[in-house]
Amino acid sequence: MILETRRNVEFPHRNVDKRPRKRPRLAWDAPPLPPPSTVFHPPLYYGPEFTGGLVPSFGYPNMFYNGLPRQGSPPWRPDDKDGHFSFVVGDTLTPRYQILSKMGEGTFGQVLECFDDKHKEAVAIKVIRSVPKYREAAMIEIDVLQRLARHDVGGSRCVQIRNWFDYRNHICIVFEKLGPSLYDFLRKNSYRSFPIDLVRELGRQLLESVAYMHDLRLIHTDLKPENILLVSSEYIKIPDYKFLSRPTRDGSYFKNLPKSSAIKLIDFGSTTLEHQDHSHIVSTRHYRAPEVILGVGWNYPCDLWSIGCILVELCSGEALFQTHENLEHLAMMERVLGPLPPQMVLRADRRSDRYFRRGAKLDWPEAATSRDSLKAVWKLPRLPNLIMQHVDHSAGDLIDLLLGLLRYDPTERLKAREALNHPFFTRSREQTISLTEWTRFISMMESLGRLQPFHLSFPKHPTFAPFRPLIRPNSSFKHTPIKASSSKSQNPITPLQKSTPFRLFKSTCITLTTAAALLFVNLQLKPAAIAAPVAPPPSTESKEQHVTLEEEERALEEHLTTHLPDVDSLRSLMEVKIRSRKLTEAVEVVDRLIKLEPEEPEWPVLKANIFTYSGEIDSAKASFEDILAKDPLRVEAYHGLVMAYSDAGLDLNEVESRIEEAMLRCKKENNHNDFRDFKLLLAQIRVIDGKHGEALKLYRELVKEEPADFRPYLCQGVIYTLLKKKDKAEEQFDKFRELVPENHPYREYFMENLIASKLFSEKTQREMAGSES
Repeated sequence: MILETRRNVEFPHRNVDKRPRKRPRLAWDAPPLPPPSTVFHPPLYYGPEFTGGLVPSFGYPNMFYNGLPRQGSPPWRPDDKDGHFSFVVGDTLTPRYQILSKMGEGTFGQVLECFDDKHKEAVAIKVIRSVPKYREAAMIEIDVLQRLARHDVGGSRCVQIRNWFDYRNHICIVFEKLGPSLYDFLRKNSYRSFPIDLVRELGRQLLESVAYMHDLRLIHTDLKPENILLVSSEYIKIPDYKFLSRPTRDGSYFKNLPKSSAIKLIDFGSTTLEHQDHSHIVSTRHYRAPEVILGVGWNYPCDLWSIGCILVELCSGEALFQTHENLEHLAMMERVLGPLPPQMVLRADRRSDRYFRRGAKLDWPEAATSRDSLKAVWKLPRLPNLIMQHVDHSAGDLIDLLLGLLRYDPTERLKAREALNHPFFTRSREQTISLTEWTRFISMMESLGRLQPFHLSFPKHPTFAPFRPLIRPNSSFKHTPIKASSSKSQNPITPLQKSTPFRLFKSTCITLTTAAALLFVNLQLKPAAIAAPVAPPPSTESKEQHVTLEEEERALEEHLTTHLPDVDSLRSLMEVKIRSRKLTEAVEVVDRLIKLEPEEPEWPVLKANIFTYSGEIDSAKASFEDILAKDPLRVEAYHGLVMAYSDAGLDLNEVESRIEEAMLRCKKENNHNDFRDFKLLLAQIRVIDGKHGEALKLYRELVKEEPADFRPYLCQGVIYTLLKKKDKAEEQFDKFRELVPENHPYREYFMENLIASKLFSEKTQREMAGSES
């Protein structure tokens, strides 16, 4: 007979807490238990602390428990060296609970799956280590859980406590049994992201739970995917369209989705009341807010920062800030979100002074601890680019929500209930999917009896035409041209327009217009700052060429890791990224160039154009508008808007009206050069709309006004080629070659692109003729 102590504090058991389980819970993280060894039965032990039948609760001197001998108890096993409870499957925690398995282990102790003999159901019991500080934390958690249970009538937001007791110097907290954590689900799913509609539903529930806690003046302080549990363990497999190119043997054709999107918050051991003294450090590193790192004081907003990081992780599959060091963490924040506010840095405590130099400037990368640290920071994209890599629809709303949740200044950060009213959650119902709709959708999938290919919200991959540099190594032009995307017709679609020849002709018009009216809008431009033509799409790069690009990229990144960033190296890296079709990474390099040369006007134009050609039309439009806000007569920005509107299938009348207004302003200011450039741009719009006669009329006017300008001749030559008037086309090309100055810095570039444009247009004519026949 072994003496044991226990104290039960029972909470009412509601029917709403019973959840039928259709299959056993997955083991997830729990490692298989070792086979039971020969059990050592210690002799009866009656220590001096058990005298008198009263046993003090360590750390709580005013709490006492009846020391009563009980029949059928497991043998007394000493705790392990860390104070964890020792057990064997089949043992009992008091006669009521039988241990079924180990569900997990953490710093606090262990979580055991047990069978509740009284209510005939499985429960999860958190067995705290027999260490005073963890026992104290457990009592605080119990107090928080009681407070939450009193107000959460439906039990839908936070995990429900059943009861608690003190067993052999281990505080044991009994919970309803839930499914895996969101982190477990991601990990077992090879860290593949959740569909955006599921992220929306999970985010809504998470914010509701946190808003509920904040209303009770409670701050969780340790929000992370590990502390968010799915209510159910059940899931289904669906085709994963992002990985269809992988071999089937690695299981990548399918991904798992939870059958229910219902979640609950757990782990309130670090929860703090608003009025309590706040410890200096809270939150797990990856989800820690900047005010905690800087020591400027934290409160409710630190939970909202954590939620922002969690949402990024759910839609990308990876933690946003994967670091374990303060300086690197702050550098990652600045990489993703921009510089820290100076006023916040100046309020930082003394321990944070070593992270900054020259006032509020972060001491990075000078104080970086290793090359790996530099790479870890520089590989991170800006937040909008990161989200658009993984999200198809709703990307704009999600980005705006995240920018509100991840504001540096906690006083400006969104509150939980403000975030719940954000358009990301409140858009029309056809764009969102509720918890009930998600469950109905999953049930429908199961009722089909077999998997049907479907696409819930997986990111689409825009198809880019191959990039091909049209310059020789000794050319004065050192940037790689980018192919413009084909546009949609601005007019109502006719049967002719649906035909293959018409679509091909339309695409060709846009591509070759780039060679004419657009590329030469301003002779002093860096050609990479605006769209440039390409020759017919070349064959797929050879393996040797691909390896060479990879090696070149690796060498440049190694150089930039070990040296201070310089414009030439960054520009070369940008070119390699573009040639490798890594457009998002190219934008990141341009951002670095903008930091090095903030006064250089061409980098923002180049960045905006890359957005256009990578299909990020909203970002492109916003970038061009920013440029025009600073320089209302910037021709290249108007050209970029034309291409962005055209690619998005938007009406060009608005842009055309703005160009005409700019022309009037140029006329009033006697700005002859910009006036001609805008006129060339109007001619391009005519070509886009298929009005070649009107375009030719504008070009003739330009020739009449200034016969020595070679640009209109090249434009006319391209259009005549498209119209199958080879003699007239060649006449215009001859005039162009005659007029372009021998010493012009871009003459060679013009000539090479002229040849490519002619070859492409002739090839297109042949293909059109073949299609018509």
